[in-house]
Amino acid sequence: MSSSISNLARFFDASPNPYLVLDRDLNIAAANAAYLVSVGRELSDIVGRWAWDAFPTDEETLKQAIDSFELVKRTRKPDTMALLRFDVPMAGDQAGRFEKRYWSITHTPVLDDAGEVEFILQHPIDVTALEILRQTVKTSGGVDLRPEHAGIFDRAEAVNCANQRLTDEAERNAAALAAIAAERDQLWRLSRDPFVVCDLDGRWISASPVWTEILGWRLDELIGRTSSWMEHPDDVSRTQQKVVDVADGEVMLSTFVNRFRGQDGRYRTFSWTAVSEGERLICVARDVTQETIRDEALRRYENIVESDTAPICAFDTEYRQIAFNRAHSDDFFRTYGHRVQMGEVFPDLLLPEQASMIRGFIDRALAGEMFTVTAEVGDPDLTVPHWELAYGPLRAADGSVTGAFHHAKDISERVRMQAELLQTQEVLRQAQKMESIGQLTGGIAHDFNNLLGGMSAALQVLQARLKLGKFEGIERYIGMAQDSIKRASALTQRLLAFARRQTLDSKPTDVNQLLSGLEDLIQRSVGPNVEVEVIGSGGLWTIKVDASQLENSVLNLCINSRDAMLPAGGRLTIQTANEWFDSRLAAERELPPGQYVSVSVTDTGCGMSHDVAQRIFDPFFTTKPLGQGTALGLSMVYGFVRQSGGQVRVYSELNKGTTMCLYLPRHQGEPDAELARDQSAFVGGGEGESIVLIEDEETLRIVVSEMLIEAGYSVATAEDGPSGLRILEKAEHVDCLITDVGLPGGLNGRQVADAARHSKPGLKVLFITGYAQNAAVGDGHMERGMEVITKPFDVGALIAKIRQMLHQ
Repeated sequence: MSSSISNLARFFDASPNPYLVLDRDLNIAAANAAYLVSVGRELSDIVGRWAWDAFPTDEETLKQAIDSFELVKRTRKPDTMALLRFDVPMAGDQAGRFEKRYWSITHTPVLDDAGEVEFILQHPIDVTALEILRQTVKTSGGVDLRPEHAGIFDRAEAVNCANQRLTDEAERNAAALAAIAAERDQLWRLSRDPFVVCDLDGRWISASPVWTEILGWRLDELIGRTSSWMEHPDDVSRTQQKVVDVADGEVMLSTFVNRFRGQDGRYRTFSWTAVSEGERLICVARDVTQETIRDEALRRYENIVESDTAPICAFDTEYRQIAFNRAHSDDFFRTYGHRVQMGEVFPDLLLPEQASMIRGFIDRALAGEMFTVTAEVGDPDLTVPHWELAYGPLRAADGSVTGAFHHAKDISERVRMQAELLQTQEVLRQAQKMESIGQLTGGIAHDFNNLLGGMSAALQVLQARLKLGKFEGIERYIGMAQDSIKRASALTQRLLAFARRQTLDSKPTDVNQLLSGLEDLIQRSVGPNVEVEVIGSGGLWTIKVDASQLENSVLNLCINSRDAMLPAGGRLTIQTANEWFDSRLAAERELPPGQYVSVSVTDTGCGMSHDVAQRIFDPFFTTKPLGQGTALGLSMVYGFVRQSGGQVRVYSELNKGTTMCLYLPRHQGEPDAELARDQSAFVGGGEGESIVLIEDEETLRIVVSEMLIEAGYSVATAEDGPSGLRILEKAEHVDCLITDVGLPGGLNGRQVADAARHSKPGLKVLFITGYAQNAAVGDGHMERGMEVITKPFDVGALIAKIRQMLHQ
């Protein structure tokens, strides 16, 4: 069936009157619903069949019908058959039987473009009842029906029937038209697209109510006028010309766009479709304001993208290039010598190792990730710039990922400048480092010259008195020399702490217990004008730390706080807490994420400026008057805490006070229950225990050996690691090894101790050192039965330490 017949059949389906469409050979092409109901048939039963096979009739009626068809085809004018009889199959209980039907039929030609009859439209009027009545009257014996009256009766009856038929037809048509009008009005009211009917001059005759909703104008303000009064001035002449074109029948207007001003003064954009229908123009508009805004925004965005000097490229899920700007094409040509094309698989254009990297980036974007990376991409024979690549997914309206994009920025110049800046900063740091070293060595030289001067003077006086045989008061000069030695030792320890190279004897420690034992000493140190409060957190975690160094650090901070509160005094608060740092908080404190114990010392003193707070850990930096302190105290605290895996932070405000906070890493374990015992209780002679002493400093080796022998021990000595290890291997039994950590000969003290323990498990080892790496001793690396003592040391303390170790 052609599209014209299909459209015609759909049009006739809406009519309450029966219609049948036949082609030139009288085959049934289409029928409307009313026709199918009237004959009790399905369309599939009759379509494509010859009309008289579908509806059998007698030969006389068939001849009349064919003659009517031929007349219509010949004259191309409608023809009416007075009476057509055919048999209609009955339904229900009467199935299998046929019912006679009588129709008065009008045949109307449908012409093609050449003016020839293409189809014939059959419009029947059912006159079955009238024909049966007429035949009954004619055959009834009880009626005096004279021949001359029959024709009059027939004509009267025919006129009455025709009138009745026309009345019924008019009523049906009126009802149908009313229904169509109602449907049109409903469509008119409900449609979101505005309609308007104009005359041929463009004056509005009627309009749908949605115009008021869109523009705000009442319908009575729109009807009877052309639209020029509310059109954008730039659109008036264009609209008028389009009205003329459509009115002349030359153009069916489609997708014409203009702008109407609303009651609020803003213009809205409409896309029009219009056609002339007699003396009327039928017009339908669509409000495309938002679409126009989006299109304009898209055009601007495209202009921005195209004018961007940074390469922008979009890819589909197969890595093919589906869009890119000029910069992408130019920069790729610059770096690879190839002008890219749409549809090319982007990673395939790169070198293999670069292709793999970029494919991985696109995969991340296709998975929905947005990120920025830096990479070097290009052909080494041309140029390989540093790129900052921003990747993201392309999404459809439903949110699904349909592709990916990247925005590339050549940062080669920035990288070069950063490298130059880093180099400059390194030079500056080196200069600052050398300045600090100069300041440090100058301070050390000053302090050590004072100490050496005291020792030298005391020894010179002592030597002179001994020559003269004057022994009275020599203990006084010996004490002076020893005091200078102790001060020099303390200074050395501070330097090692600052350098994070001191020997730490780290053990699991309960900080609350440590501070509780230190509280009285702190109170005596800061004086009566300072109120001291120690607040220990409940459930405080254990830390692994050198307890004596932590005590010294806290005491040092407390003394600094006391000085900041002079002369009036104030309040000093020492507080502990558990801290749990995530990656962000840890990064702020320059620590690894994890669990820490904080020890804070807060005073109500004068506070510090920002500039001073930035320098307080520098060696020999102090705000105290000349001669008060060594200016190494805070440097020592900082070095100790950093060497213990922690961090120090200062929080200060001028005239309000300062908080110094130590953060030390948590130790998973219980603190040592055994308290440090008084070493003086172990001072006493040995019982002949065998000791091997390895020390490369001859003077110290001789003195310590003699003192051990005098204390009752059996001592064998060596000056380097290999010779000491040979003594250990040859000896059948050794009770204790005393060794320096730093030894000549290729074996350090720790290596000698480990080797000796292979042949003598459980051998007691005491390390003596003035400088030790954490990997050698301390900080948790020593095994059970190993201890350490730091140079310079009191010989009595060393003997007590050995006694303690041998009796454990």
